[in-house]
Amino acid sequence: MASRDALRDTLNLSETALTGTLSAALIGIGCPPFLAPLIAAIVVRRGINPAYQETCRIWDESLAKADREKQS
Repeated sequence: MASRDALRDTLNLSETALTGTLSAALIGIGCPPFLAPLIAAIVVRRGINPAYQETCRIWDESLAKADREKQS
């Protein structure tokens, strides 16, 4: 779990940063400014964040397997 947090910190992928970036993009394509942050928060929490967590889990398992094979 600590490696996931370190990766997220390194890539600067906090929920707040993602929500802000997505809000700006939504406003840029014409979404009303009062709705953009709400939509962005829902998309990040329900879509992006779970997918990110699953990707990290799979990546962690893959790296652990490669480390075990390397040590054998």
